Amino acid sequence: MQAPFSLRYSAPVSTKLGAVLYLFIEGCLIDIIFLMDFSGGTEDKRSSYLKLASSLIQEAQLGPNATQVGMVRYSGPGRTDTVFHLNKHSNLTKLVQEMMGAPHMGGTTRTGEAILYAVEEFAERHGGRKNSNKILVVFTDGYSQDDPLEAAQTARKQGITIHVVAVDDEAVPPNREQLNEIAMNQKVGPIISPSS
Repeated sequence: MQAPFSLRYSAPVSTKLGAVLYLFIEGCLIDIIFLMDFSGGTEDKRSSYLKLASSLIQEAQLGPNATQVGMVRYSGPGRTDTVFHLNKHSNLTKLVQEMMGAPHMGGTTRTGEAILYAVEEFAERHGGRKNSNKILVVFTDGYSQDDPLEAAQTARKQGITIHVVAVDDEAVPPNREQLNEIAMNQKVGPIISPSS
C-alpha cells in the first residue's frame, strides 16, 4: 500500500538536533536509504548525521511488510559503499548499532556519483520492494566536486523521493544552493539542524 510520506519540522528537542519527524503509517511499505557524506569536510558532522538518522526511525516498525532501512556512505570518486542493505535489519537496536559503527572515510566529495549508487540500493536484489514508498535521505554539506543535479533527477524519475539534511556550521555553512538543487521539486527542501 502506498501512502503519502512526509518530513515535517517541529520545535528543537533536547538533543539539539531538532525534531524532524517521519510519519510512519501502519500497513505502508516504506524503503528508506540513508546516504551519508563521510568526506573530509563532514568529519565533524558525522555524529550529528548518525544521531539524526537514528532519531528519524525510532517510531518505525521494521520488516518486510513495513519499513526497511538501508545505509550507504560515500566520499570521493569510487569511494561509495553499502553499510547495510534494505533487507538486512528487522531489529531497530541492531540497525542503529551498525549505523553508529560506520567508520568515517575522509577525502573529497562526489554526491552525484553516490546518489546514482544509492538508486541501485532500491533494487529487489538488495531488498527493495516494487510497491514501496522509496525515500532517499541525503546527509551532506552540499560541497560536492561533481554535479548532483542530474543524479537527483535520475532518482526522481525512478519514483524516489529525496530529502536533504545538512548540519548548520558557522565556520563553513552548508552550500544551500547545491542542497536546493538536490531537493528540487520536493515539497520539503533541505533541513538544516543545529550542530550537537
